[in-house]
Amino acid sequence: MLTYDNISRNFLGGAVFLFLAILSCNVAAQDRQTCTWAPEYGDQKEFTVEQYFEQITPALFWIKTPVDALQNFDRGGCDGSFLNLVIEGHSKAALNHPLEGDALFDEHSPAEPGFAFDYALELYFLGQGEFLNTLLAKYAELRDSGNGEAATTLAYFGGVYFLDSLSAQAKRVSDRLAEDHPFLSAKDLLDSARIHGLEDDDSFISVTTKSLENDIDSNLQKGMDLAYAPAFARYVTNLRTMDICNGLNLDLLVEYRQKLSSAGIEKFVSAVEKFAFNGIASSAGQSPTDITIPSDVRALSIDAANALSMCGFDYSALPDDHGSELPVRAHDLVHLAAHAWDSTWPDENELFTLAYSMQENAVDDGAHYAAARLFVNALSLHAGNDFVIDKDTHDKILDFWFGAMNKRTVVEAQKMMKEYGLYRSGIDGIVGRGFRAGISKIGKSCQTDYLEPVPYPNLCVDPVAAKNKSADWLKPYLRPLSEIEARVQN
Repeated sequence: MLTYDNISRNFLGGAVFLFLAILSCNVAAQDRQTCTWAPEYGDQKEFTVEQYFEQITPALFWIKTPVDALQNFDRGGCDGSFLNLVIEGHSKAALNHPLEGDALFDEHSPAEPGFAFDYALELYFLGQGEFLNTLLAKYAELRDSGNGEAATTLAYFGGVYFLDSLSAQAKRVSDRLAEDHPFLSAKDLLDSARIHGLEDDDSFISVTTKSLENDIDSNLQKGMDLAYAPAFARYVTNLRTMDICNGLNLDLLVEYRQKLSSAGIEKFVSAVEKFAFNGIASSAGQSPTDITIPSDVRALSIDAANALSMCGFDYSALPDDHGSELPVRAHDLVHLAAHAWDSTWPDENELFTLAYSMQENAVDDGAHYAAARLFVNALSLHAGNDFVIDKDTHDKILDFWFGAMNKRTVVEAQKMMKEYGLYRSGIDGIVGRGFRAGISKIGKSCQTDYLEPVPYPNLCVDPVAAKNKSADWLKPYLRPLSEIEARVQN
């Protein structure tokens, strides 16, 4: 078992205290009972160390990080001995603070660490490693008690945080301290720590890195055994992204197909469905529309739909896949993602996939209108985001989705755009230069005019995703949860 005792004890303790002792000689060396808290913005206050910790509310605990505290006290002229007491105080406070909720897990990103992890890393690089050890032990405890998210998060640590970005984490702590910190230079502190063995095989981080790297597969398998859907997504994407198809070249897509067997796909999709409908059994007496679907389902459901259809809902689809008849279950998953829309912005990929599903299942003019509006929303968002990715990829995605629109959908889109003077050619169902130019204009406008009223109410997406799913133009064509759940049960 990994403990802080694995560290070469003489390393950080001696290095940090020696360093701070030298710092104390460079300023007026005295133990102050109080010291000035001097934020970059806001009023200055006098605190003892005890008073400083007493005024931190539980809701703000993980946000008031050690580095932030050091920056603010340093601006107040506090000496090295006081700053060292602040570091030690943060370590003690963290060890006594409850580890739960968003402290452990990022509420917006499945199987990624919460606020406590960055807090623990800052303490480690400041010479206080006990809390990092405690945090990792907590994840292991949760994993062993049957928590699939904890198991998958540990796999994520091994594959991303420790293996790929340890130096980046150290630099981030260093930069945050050194920028406004004449007395406590994190760069010098970290350099001193490295000289004394931070990167040696016997150091805590190195030992932990090797252990977590060796346990990636077993942690992921534990997560999959517990039917935790993000574990499957991490498995099929080698831990680096939750998006199975987007951006993959054809060789990687073929490799993905070979890696994920039909049995693996079934496990992945079933896990996503179980994850989405987990609350139904305990929702007796509620109508299906009242059941809350976790927001994590948004990305996972589209991943699962693409797994079932071999990326049939994605611009990275192989030529023979897109446009073929897609499984009903895959369409259900796309609609399930929309049911998970919350107060955040709708993602263009979610809009694209739902638009395509609506189009392929349209039975009347209203359904074609809904598909057209979703396509225009998604296309305009993408057209306005040309600064995010390289131009070739940006244009490839745009061309793909223009090509995915059938003639009837384009006709409905042309009618909407003509209403606002954004399209002046004939209503012919053809994607020409005038249609593309109108989409580009909508995108630039919707990207800059965030505040209501929006310039094109029927074209720009509502900033609150949940409002779109309940709108009169979309709601009748969104597959009811009860219908989707019934097929899942069968």
